[in-house]
Amino acid sequence: MSKYQDIKDKACKINQPGIFYAFSDKQFIEGLVKEGYIKEGQTYEDFEKTGITLYHDGHGGYGTREALDARFKKYREIDKEIKENCTPEEIFQYEYHNHECGYTGDYSEALEITNEYFPDFKPTRKLLNTLYVQYESANF
Repeated sequence: MSKYQDIKDKACKINQPGIFYAFSDKQFIEGLVKEGYIKEGQTYEDFEKTGITLYHDGHGGYGTREALDARFKKYREIDKEIKENCTPEEIFQYEYHNHECGYTGDYSEALEITNEYFPDFKPTRKLLNTLYVQYESANF
């Protein structure tokens, strides 16, 4: 496992109190109960009476502004750790395989993610050839 993957995996383990994920009305009510916004048996109408405002993060997550801000702060700390401890080649290689670039022949997603950390990075022909050989040897 690479340093990049180890650090990136920390983001998946963030469990920020006050945030829950819901993709249906039932899951939304369950999340409100789980996070203590309402009690078991109460309804959305009961939640509205609390005066608490929840925000959506765009990925199925709901939480207070403070809880979402705290989670995003942790994400920024992880991003900083990646920038300080990983090379652009390591990130590109991981994302190349993660996004099946060898299969599609298009490495733009891997490059886009790498450029979020290292804006000037461009993969060398040597790196691309190495990744191509790795893909070919694993699949044929």
